Amino acid sequence: MAIKLVLAGIAAAASIAGGVMASRSYRQAAKTEEQVGTYNQTLAERDAQIKEQQAREIGQVNLLDRLDDAREFADLQAGTEMALSHNGWMLEGTPALQLAYNADEFEKQQQRNDYAMRVNADAQREAAVQDRLRGNLEKLSASSRAQALRVQATQSLLGGASKAASIFGKV
Repeated sequence: MAIKLVLAGIAAAASIAGGVMASRSYRQAAKTEEQVGTYNQTLAERDAQIKEQQAREIGQVNLLDRLDDAREFADLQAGTEMALSHNGWMLEGTPALQLAYNADEFEKQQQRNDYAMRVNADAQREAAVQDRLRGNLEKLSASSRAQALRVQATQSLLGGASKAASIFGKV
């Protein structure tokens, strides 16, 4: 009978040790899972910040383009006026209408460019929002997986203790 008790004690100790080791493993996996979630959220936040910066840059590039276009248009209008005056045309009637038409077309093109810039910048900002949502989802999913691993860790401890108790119950 003593040998059975010794063997039962060894088996029970092995069950408990196995449960403890499994529990540690699950807890470490849970910790790693949370770290991965935090890291992925950090990456998503970085991506979002890059997209927000790109949206700001789109606005700045548009402003520079507007200034360049305005300078080029002013040069074109001045050249047109000078050519018309040089050829003896008065700046009234058809030549004046042509200059007004050019100015109107320039304004319309600037409005189209501004609209395209706003659409592009809005798309970048929306992509930044999506990146943040993705990061939050990554973090939430990782936390959920980590919690499941912690439950498994607890179950491993209880399973080891339960198996050890059942071993002694059979002796």
